[in-house]
Amino acid sequence: MFTFLRLLFATILLGLVVLPTGAANAEAECKEFTCVNASHVQLDPVRTRITVLATLTLSWYDKFNVLVPNRPQFSIDTSGGGSGTFSFEAYGTGSFTYAIQACVSGGVALKDRCNDFEEYTYRIDSPEPTPEAVAAPAEGEIAFLTDMPGGDYQRLTNTTTVFQCKAACEADTACRAWTFVLPGYQGDSALCYLKSFAPQAFGNRCCSSGVRAVAAAPAQKTAPAAEPTPQFVLPAPAPSAGVDFTGIWQTESSSGGRFRMSLLQDRKGQVTGSYVGEAGSGDGSLERGVVIGDQLHAIWSQDGSKGRVLFTMRDDGNRFSGEWTEGDKTIAPGTADGSWDGTREGAAVFPEPEVAEPEMVQPPAKSPPPPLTGEPTMFATLTQQANVRAGPSRKAKVLRTLPGGTEVGIVDCEGGWCEVVVPGLSEAYISETLLDDTPTGKGGGGGAEPEMANENAGSPTRGQPEKPAAEAEQKLVELSFAGNWSTITDQGNAYILSLRQKGSVVTGSYQPGNGRIEGTVDDGGRLIYTWSQEGYAGSGVFRLADDGESFDGTFSNSADPFEVAGQWSGSRQ
Repeated sequence: MFTFLRLLFATILLGLVVLPTGAANAEAECKEFTCVNASHVQLDPVRTRITVLATLTLSWYDKFNVLVPNRPQFSIDTSGGGSGTFSFEAYGTGSFTYAIQACVSGGVALKDRCNDFEEYTYRIDSPEPTPEAVAAPAEGEIAFLTDMPGGDYQRLTNTTTVFQCKAACEADTACRAWTFVLPGYQGDSALCYLKSFAPQAFGNRCCSSGVRAVAAAPAQKTAPAAEPTPQFVLPAPAPSAGVDFTGIWQTESSSGGRFRMSLLQDRKGQVTGSYVGEAGSGDGSLERGVVIGDQLHAIWSQDGSKGRVLFTMRDDGNRFSGEWTEGDKTIAPGTADGSWDGTREGAAVFPEPEVAEPEMVQPPAKSPPPPLTGEPTMFATLTQQANVRAGPSRKAKVLRTLPGGTEVGIVDCEGGWCEVVVPGLSEAYISETLLDDTPTGKGGGGGAEPEMANENAGSPTRGQPEKPAAEAEQKLVELSFAGNWSTITDQGNAYILSLRQKGSVVTGSYQPGNGRIEGTVDDGGRLIYTWSQEGYAGSGVFRLADDGESFDGTFSNSADPFEVAGQWSGSRQ
């Protein structure tokens, strides 16, 4: 009974709450110790601010602790009235969880007394876009991404293509207009509606529509009709797997203009973007973009003018070649007004190899034998199990593993690695730290990192001279972000990250989510990267550990890599 009364009291308090202006989807909910009234305001197409009014159900509680996404725990003092307000930002749509803990302050000398955290969930759904009225289709033409609701006198279920629906209307003298609905919008099958008149047309990706062409009777000549308003009709998106135009591009048109272009592609293959010109080239935007296969079809808009663009992604995913027209003209071979090509910013682009005619040469009578390994100058014994590598580097391929106690012949030692004689191998190297003796005057050791986690155990003590700058630089070059990594964020999301590195340029992907990573390793060995996944994008910084086997880092939800939204760390698989 007492619990019921405190919940009733808290509910009455919440009923008196006035929501902030512009708030949407107000949600009130009570639990044993706390009650909340939550609402949200859309900040931009990606970010939303969720505001929560929390009320404590018992008067002796004078503070509460709060846990929200992407932010450390914080406290709110309610001694003045038993309630408090806090807010946090959410990205995208879906369910977002936060928790509140009711407490009694312990003062200066005593600890606070707190109940368990009570969790609440707030859901943000995608708003339904308001249909936009568009001009009526020209008679006999197909208007893609267009709906004409109303005027239906017959519904056909046996049409599977837009062309069959158009033909059905043209064959019926009672038909004045038609609309073809794609599968999945009004059921699993496509539908065709025949109409007795031509209703108002609206932009909608569900449908394609048209007006039946009617032959007019001969009439006196009249003034020519005004040219129709350009429609800029684009087909429905159908991107190929792996084709993603999201990113920053350095572009150049055939007219000499240079533009820095920013594109964002969602998981349905729809693209929006903008571009900024250099040296007075002008700024503009790309609208209503759709990806079909490996091509981006879009409308450009700049200084009151509009036209079409067609960008075709190259096989490396880092370049596109394109064409543009001014006005609503279909881009076809020979009809474009100019070219417009782009290169992904920060990507390593290599020239395509020239295809040469094969040269007919006479094969040698016999292949020469492999080079012989040098003669050993002394012998040493392995202090423990060791990897035999193809080169003097911990990144070199492991050719064989020898057990501890094996005696090996040493040809030469330099930079912490010894070339050894191993039967059946033309070149073989072992870390100098694993040998119980070393030739005097042969490099001094210390340059190689341990072969295995325990390879330093039992190794002899040698002088470790300070490494020169060139050697430190060589170590930095050897350490690479390339490889497969098991990673996790501080929010508990786990990903398998696959990276490739060419010089200082790093590209790769991560699963699940079909995410993409691109970046550059700076002079300090940090990977400054951008990420994109399912229509969202951001940036961040990875720092490689000294042994190259792990990294720690941060990520942000903006273009600033040093703005921290969370932690992201990984270890090499």
